[in-house]
Amino acid sequence: MSTHTPISNLPLQDLTVAQFIAALAAKTPTPGGGSLAALVAALAAAQASMTLQYTLGKPKFAAHESELQALANQLAHATTMLTDLMEQDRAAYQALSPLLKLKAEARLEDPTFAPALLAALHVPNSSAKHVLPSCAAAQAWPIKLIPCSKPISPLPLNLPPPPPRHPV
Repeated sequence: MSTHTPISNLPLQDLTVAQFIAALAAKTPTPGGGSLAALVAALAAAQASMTLQYTLGKPKFAAHESELQALANQLAHATTMLTDLMEQDRAAYQALSPLLKLKAEARLEDPTFAPALLAALHVPNSSAKHVLPSCAAAQAWPIKLIPCSKPISPLPLNLPPPPPRHPV
């Protein structure tokens, strides 16, 4: 018999990738789309942050250091908020799930339904709101830094042609 803590009791951000995927695929109300949206947005912010770390502190980018550091801070903040939103989504949907099992008329009469629905909708909207501006700003920086960078010579890529595509 296993003595492990059930996955449903662990914070989503503490799950392994395999555990999160299994939990997402399971026939359970949570984690769901909101937690997934928050995770994907957190991953996007983390990827942008990782890319930015290769630029910070380099002398040739010194003229942009303060702006780049501000962006790094913004991305770190977004990543933290988004991982927190994963749990908020789980909690919100766990409150909404039993209400969704009620007949439509009963749902509309239940005073907890509208607030529970709004709470469940909050996370996907917040995920987009918090990460998109940071990632858009991060995306613009490579173009601004081109004048500071040395040109990259093209590599000879002797790749085989792609396999033929088969209709699905």
